[in-house]
Amino acid sequence: MNLDYSPGATPLDPDEAAGLIPTHIANHGQLNEWEMVNILAGELWAFGRKHPDLLSNAFICRLHKRMFGDTWRWAGSFRTTEKNIGVEPARIQPGLRDLCEDVTAQLQHKSYPLDEIAARFSHRLVWIHPYANGNGRLSRTAADLLLVQQGAQRFSWGAGNLLADGACVNATWRHCVPPMPVTTARCWHLCVRERGWLRQSPCRTLSAGNSASRAGKRRLSLFANSE
Repeated sequence: MNLDYSPGATPLDPDEAAGLIPTHIANHGQLNEWEMVNILAGELWAFGRKHPDLLSNAFICRLHKRMFGDTWRWAGSFRTTEKNIGVEPARIQPGLRDLCEDVTAQLQHKSYPLDEIAARFSHRLVWIHPYANGNGRLSRTAADLLLVQQGAQRFSWGAGNLLADGACVNATWRHCVPPMPVTTARCWHLCVRERGWLRQSPCRTLSAGNSASRAGKRRLSLFANSE
C-alpha cells in the first residue's frame, strides 16, 4: 500500500502499517474512504447511548476500537513506538488517566466554560497521542461526546473551510501549552471565529437508529485524512 502522508500527519512504522485489515486498499485515498465508513459506524454507536465511564482510559480505548476496529488490528491498543508528536509510550496510560481526572474535576468545579473544557480535553488528548493513528479524529469525537453528555451541541470543527483563516492560527495558538498540532489549531481557530467562543454546530447529534446527516458526513470527509 502506498501511503502519502499529508503535512503534519504521523507516519506509521512498518509493523503498524502491516496491521491493516482490509486487503483491497492500495493507496491513502482508499484508506481514507474505508476509515470514514468505520468512523461513521463508531459515531453511531458512541452517540446512541450514555457513557458513564466516558472520562476513563477504558472508554477512550473502546471508542478508538469502535472508530477504527474494522481498519486496524491494533485499534484500541496504546501505541508502543515513538512518534513525531506525543508522550513516550510508557507515559501514555498515566497521562491519559491524569487527563480524565483533570476534566472530571473541571466539570465538577466549573473551572472553565463547558466549551473550553471540551476544547482543552481534545487538545491534551491529541498531545498525548495514545494511538498509532486516528488521534485527532478520536479527540474531536471524544470532545463532542463530552459536550452532548453535558446537554450541549457538538462542535463544527471548522467544517466550512479549514484553510480560510490558516494565517491566523500561529498567532492565535503559538503560546499554547502543550504545543498544539497545526491541523487541530486551525480547526479550533475556525470554531472560535464562527461561534463567538465555540458554540453552534451544523451537525445534528447522532442518536440510536439515526443515520449520519449530510453535514456529519461532510465533517468526517473533511477530517478523513487528518490525524
